[in-house]
Amino acid sequence: MNKKIFILAVLITIFLGSKVFAGDFENYYNAGYKAYKNKNYQSAVYNFEKALKANDKFYDTYWLLGISYGLSNNPQKSEEILIKATQKFPDEWRAYTFLGDIKRAQHLTPSAIDYYEKAISLPSMPEDGKKYYKELIKQTIQEQKDYEKINISAISNTIKPDITFDLDLNNWYLAHLQGTDTSWILEYGIKGEDVINYKWTKLFTVNFFSKKKYNFDVNTYYNFFISRLQQQADNTNRTLKISKISENNNEIYFEWTITGRNECEIDRIFTTNKGLYFVHFAQKTEKFSESERAQIINILKSVKTN
Repeated sequence: MNKKIFILAVLITIFLGSKVFAGDFENYYNAGYKAYKNKNYQSAVYNFEKALKANDKFYDTYWLLGISYGLSNNPQKSEEILIKATQKFPDEWRAYTFLGDIKRAQHLTPSAIDYYEKAISLPSMPEDGKKYYKELIKQTIQEQKDYEKINISAISNTIKPDITFDLDLNNWYLAHLQGTDTSWILEYGIKGEDVINYKWTKLFTVNFFSKKKYNFDVNTYYNFFISRLQQQADNTNRTLKISKISENNNEIYFEWTITGRNECEIDRIFTTNKGLYFVHFAQKTEKFSESERAQIINILKSVKTN
């Protein structure tokens, strides 16, 4: 290229750079925001990343990019972006609250509370927001107390679950068995994994509720369980995704996940003349592969009562 033309091109680029920059930013930001509103979080991430490269001086780009990463099942990247947002815009409150939500979901309660309290201390947070997060701190503390009450390592010598199932006991171990003859819970984890501290990759759980005391039907219990999941999702600004696999009057199979938690679950609820059984298979993953899904459903189907 002719040297003069090259220099002229450089000067034109420098002169017009801000206008091109602004246009690129606006286009990418608007596309990202549209994708975010439509819950197309992968597209939102792509466009907000482009917008951030075009202009890193706009707080909402960081905020929405961090949220989009979280809602597309990438909490580590979400945390990374939101921490950058707090460093660059320390007086803006929203990034702190979602960081608190991430820590809360991980049962890292002290860190969650620190983030919530930091947000509350900022003048930028409206009064109704301060009121909400003060109540959420109380709820988070109670959740942790309830979590710590679960003696996951306790194995009852009196409960005799009346079920059989197909698990490879060379790889799985009984981590928890507690309850009474009218309701009990058992949990199996992968050998070598620390179930008590939530450091598991797979978890197999069975709950039992006696017909004599509880008399639950399948649909009532399913609706109750889903309502609890929806509340968890709403409280952390996440999306609950549910799909029924099969159902009849006495049995439901369904799959669910809450975005941003890197955990999926397939469950089976069924009733017998003894009561209601709720069987869970949870796995730390963004989504199940088809082969994993088929294998898990077979394990759930293998659960039989004596």
